[in-house]
Amino acid sequence: MAAAGGEGTSRRAEELVAKLRKEHSVKQSQPLPARSTVGIVMDGTIIKAVVPQSPAHKDYNGETIEPNDVVTHIDGVAVTKKDVTAKLIGDDLPGQVVKVSVRKGGEDGRAVDFSLTRAEMAS
Repeated sequence: MAAAGGEGTSRRAEELVAKLRKEHSVKQSQPLPARSTVGIVMDGTIIKAVVPQSPAHKDYNGETIEPNDVVTHIDGVAVTKKDVTAKLIGDDLPGQVVKVSVRKGGEDGRAVDFSLTRAEMAS
């Protein structure tokens, strides 16, 4: 079964990561601030990219997380663009399950819940 978004999504995610590193002067040798990840890149509550091979890149009962989906809740708690990152990081423990609720394709889309297991960040 092909992954949602295919190589185009993978290429866009890699380009976005490179752009963020350049704009924010992040060097790969610097320690990462997070210990775990679910694999989504966001601008506020809008998902901009899904990192290939990450927990969010999987198919969940025929549903996938995709760019332009909007995160509405983390672990059942409503989020705003100001607090979504802090709530998504949570306790930041690899192996911990986090429930992410999204609206498919934007604010008016249908609601879908995903249970994602945080993966350890690569160093």
